[in-house]
Amino acid sequence: MVDIELIRRMRSLALYYDTWYWAYSVEGVFNKDRWVTEEEFESKEWLKFGYYTENAESLAAIRKELESWGKLEITNSHPCNLELNPLGISKASGLEQVCGLLGITMAEVIAMGDSLNDVSMIRAAGLGVAMGNAQEEVKRIADQVTVSNEEHGVARIIREHLLG
Repeated sequence: MVDIELIRRMRSLALYYDTWYWAYSVEGVFNKDRWVTEEEFESKEWLKFGYYTENAESLAAIRKELESWGKLEITNSHPCNLELNPLGISKASGLEQVCGLLGITMAEVIAMGDSLNDVSMIRAAGLGVAMGNAQEEVKRIADQVTVSNEEHGVARIIREHLLG
């Protein structure tokens, strides 16, 4: 869970920089257009927070502030957004839990993605694949780059590595 005071501070940043924002709670998704009352806010179990703005300076300033707190995993799923999770919560940590349930290791996993929120899982997997349409940083850290999602990159990797 994300500490309620962090959610409050992240929302304040969103209001200050006039960005689109959203927050996931156990009970639902809330955003700039549909926020909660103070009473409701206090009772929620918050899971994640996000920002979207095409103003690169605002996004960089928000990121710098969030990094200074040292309490959040900071990623994106698009060059114009930031996604915040509690420290230690990432796609890699989720995938590791699934592996534990299945009785397999991360070395047996192929992970594919296109954005910074995929980096942790691409690095942790036995084979990390960046989509052809991936952000450049994702391509740099991947073991392999496939064609884009529109060119059926996932199917190509499945055929090459799983179906032989």
